Formats: sequence, structure tokens, C-alpha cells
Amino acid sequence: MRLLIACGITLIAILLVIALLVRQFEMDQFGVENLDGTLQIPQRIWTYWDDDEIPPLVQRCIDSWRRFNPTFTITVLKKETLATYLDVDLRGLRHANENPAKFSDFVRLHVLSRHGGIWMDASVICQAPLDWIFDVQEETGVEFVGYRTRKHTLPEYEGICDVLETSVFACVPGAAFVTAWRDELMRINDYADVNDYIAAVRASGVDTQNAILDPYWVVYIAQIATLQRNRTFNKTMYLLEACDTIFAY
Repeated sequence: MRLLIACGITLIAILLVIALLVRQFEMDQFGVENLDGTLQIPQRIWTYWDDDEIPPLVQRCIDSWRRFNPTFTITVLKKETLATYLDVDLRGLRHANENPAKFSDFVRLHVLSRHGGIWMDASVICQAPLDWIFDVQEETGVEFVGYRTRKHTLPEYEGICDVLETSVFACVPGAAFVTAWRDELMRINDYADVNDYIAAVRASGVDTQNAILDPYWVVYIAQIATLQRNRTFNKTMYLLEACDTIFAY
């Protein structure tokens, strides 16, 4: 009898562990729902570093994220580990390998559109907890939390098609805007020269505002094009002014 009870308890424990693992997998893949059915932004920080060795300054930045957000999962992506999180090989894209910054632009949009979470450039220092992001998302139900830059946004586009800062932003898994932004950035691979993509965007009627028209900054051109072509995306976003917040120090 005791043996049967012990076996039963063991079986229940195993089933509970399996259930927890399945739940964690679902959370990682599809996010967690709020009570109203909207997806939550996962408490996970993503970044990318191109070299095998992380320099002391970058490590200090990453350590600051962990210090202020001790319960968050922090993932430092490398080219060799991307296949764990993505089903597309970014290394084979036409323009992805032109410089590390451009490669990281592809990484951030592909990873966050699929998994959600918070993107932080490896050079970003955290000076306070990031809990406010989740408070904002819970209160507003938005899919995207980020920063706009008045320096590059023309007045007539404020609140409609803002130019965004790409070094820090957060979103739910499958966020419509980030997914569309990712798809727009992928279009540069249809052109032999990134300048041709930029010219095509402008010729289509997109106002690139005060963005820098250089292939190095093409992720901003793709972002502007995405918002101007679908002006409903701004309703899914909560934006702070970068010059008054992350750039104010």
C-alpha cells in the first residue's frame, strides 16, 4: 500500500514538472495574457554582441540591467546562437553582413517580433528598474513601448508617424507594428544597393522627415515607411520623448 502511495506521489510530481515546463514553453513562445486577454510583454531583455569576448564597458551595461531587474531573463545573442531563437538564417541575407550595426537591426526586429520582450543595445546603461514598462502596458493595453525623437520627427507627424529610437524598445510577441517593421526592413534585400531601397521608399510618397538618408541608418527609413503606410499602428504604441528621458543624461 505504501509503495502504491509513493508511486502515486512520484507520478503526480512528474506530471506537475511536465505541466510547468509546458507552461514555460508557452510563455516563451506565445507570451502571457493579461486578464483582458491582451498579451503581456515578457520580462526578458535581449541584446546582441558580435564578438566572442564582451569588453568591460559592455559587461558593465549588462550588469546594470541585472542589478535593477534581478528577476528578468537576460539573453546576449551571438551569430552562433541565433538558430536557437529564429527559423531564418540572417547571415545569408544580402545586406545583413555589411556591418555589425545593420546585422543587429535585423536581429532585434526578428527576435522581438517573434518572442517579444525588451531590446537593449549593448551600450545602454540601466539606471532604474524597468517595471514601468509593464505598468504602462497593463494600463493601456498597447503592444509596443518605446521612444520617439523630436529631433527627427516633423511637427505634422507627431503622434501619428513619429521617428523612433531603436536602441531601447519593448513589445509583446507577434506585435503587429514590429512584425511589419521587420518585413519592411527585409525588403532592402530585394535591392542590389540599399540606396536604391531608400530612393524607392521616397519615390513611393513616404516622407522620410529628418531621418539621415544613409544606408547605415536604413532601419529608421523602414520604420518611417511602416508607420506612414499604416497609420493605425500608432494606436498600439506608447511612446516617450527620448530627449527628455534616455538621452537626458
